[in-house]
Amino acid sequence: MDRDSNIFIADTLNNQVQKYSIDGAFIQKWYFDRPAGIAVDVEGHVYVTSDQYKARVQKFDSNGQECAWEYDDISILYNPQSNRPVGISISKKGNMYISDTNGVIRVFKLNGKLKKVWYNNEGFI
Repeated sequence: MDRDSNIFIADTLNNQVQKYSIDGAFIQKWYFDRPAGIAVDVEGHVYVTSDQYKARVQKFDSNGQECAWEYDDISILYNPQSNRPVGISISKKGNMYISDTNGVIRVFKLNGKLKKVWYNNEGFI
């Protein structure tokens, strides 16, 4: 949910993210390759985990326009070994938590600085 109380839905089957008003009225949709997770920061930027083969996280404004952003090591977010990021959450303190299907959680600041990495050898988190 964004600061205007709009709701975002990752529709993996139909390869799209859908945006609805709090009243349930359809607003718009964006197309992706298998979107899985969505998070919205306090400024209204929308982050989507998607793309089964490129294993990436993308940042958009609230209207679906992709935003440029930089990370300490961009290969962390575009790394086939990450085995597809799926879960994403943003804390009130500005930390982004990204989990993947390899049992790894990465924590970033929204400015792109990697803070921490947790591993779970048992797989999906």
